[in-house]
Amino acid sequence: MRTSGAAHFGHMALIGFLIASGVLMAVAMIPLIMLILIGWGIFSITTPRKPRELTRRTVLGAAANGH
Repeated sequence: MRTSGAAHFGHMALIGFLIASGVLMAVAMIPLIMLILIGWGIFSITTPRKPRELTRRTVLGAAANGH
């Protein structure tokens, strides 16, 4: 079955839109990943304890205070 030129054009336009959306989404994620890595680095440098130990201390401290 042969499709019309308009249908073919519409199909290709949708495929192009999906590809462009995926590329733009990947590009938009780069700053987010960079912010996460920078935050992780700053946290590691400024905090001598590990996150697991901080969580444990917080839970034990809350339990000791009766919360």
